[in-house]
Amino acid sequence: MRQLRRQDQLPFPKFLRYALLEIGVTTVERQRRSSWELLDRIVRWLALIGSMCILILMLLTVYSVVMRYLVKRPQSWAFDLSIFLQVGILFLGVAYALSEDAHVRIDAVVTRLPKRGRLVLDSITTTVIFLFSALLTVSGVKEALDNLGGISNSTAMLPTFPSYAVIPIGGFLLCLVCISKIRGYLLLLTKREEVQ
Repeated sequence: MRQLRRQDQLPFPKFLRYALLEIGVTTVERQRRSSWELLDRIVRWLALIGSMCILILMLLTVYSVVMRYLVKRPQSWAFDLSIFLQVGILFLGVAYALSEDAHVRIDAVVTRLPKRGRLVLDSITTTVIFLFSALLTVSGVKEALDNLGGISNSTAMLPTFPSYAVIPIGGFLLCLVCISKIRGYLLLLTKREEVQ
């Protein structure tokens, strides 16, 4: 059996269905959905890059230990690069962690609340996270611009801008994920019959 497409389900004559689609009655909904899907894809890709940073950090640590203790030639750049990678891991993965609800929660009180109370509490906490991440994004942009030509204080003299630039990127994506989650919570809260 053939599934009906969205335009076939509209309660208008066929010629009006296509006209309504052209002026955007259902196209707006589709664009909204695709923009959230695009955000989800970007967040997942950056989390994948962050997980690759974990692998690079692990290999870098092994290399640094081998060079320091077996070869007796410590690498001055390895420590700075490991700190930069840790910043990348954190800020590239934080939006993904929030989108998947993978962050640490204290459930002792939350599980005793009714579903509606949990949704209200989740929307309040996500709003607080949004405010914090907006502040983080603004201050992160300022710090990144201040460190545009900066170098590390060690003998390696690595550029510091990439590690500062990832902070506002992660903060901005965290803001967008918060908006998406708050939108979802509000949609669930407006459906009174399902949320009890």
